[in-house]
Amino acid sequence: MPCTFGITFNIQMYYFGEKVRTGESSGSLHASVSIPVILEMNGSDMIEDLKVIRVPYTSLDDIGTIDFISGAQKIIDTIDDTSFTSMLEHNSLQAEKFNNTFVARSYINIFEQL
Repeated sequence: MPCTFGITFNIQMYYFGEKVRTGESSGSLHASVSIPVILEMNGSDMIEDLKVIRVPYTSLDDIGTIDFISGAQKIIDTIDDTSFTSMLEHNSLQAEKFNNTFVARSYINIFEQL
């Protein structure tokens, strides 16, 4: 079955002062399926098994080390080789799995343990 998704990248490259911010999460993925473009995430990319594009950098303490050209090339490569299609399909399935009901039940479980 052919993919019906358009190309959608969700740029999530945040900084804190002069430092790379590492606390970002993927909540916006679930509102509209996308491929997050990130520097760092709070682990949700691994926990939720998301397909992301990581923009390289060499120091968490220096936003000047971010390699935007390499990051842009990664985006272009996923378009050129059409791998964005399988990435979006995968992230769509993950968004269905980690939907609002899942999140609400997770919160209930946490609150019940307090």
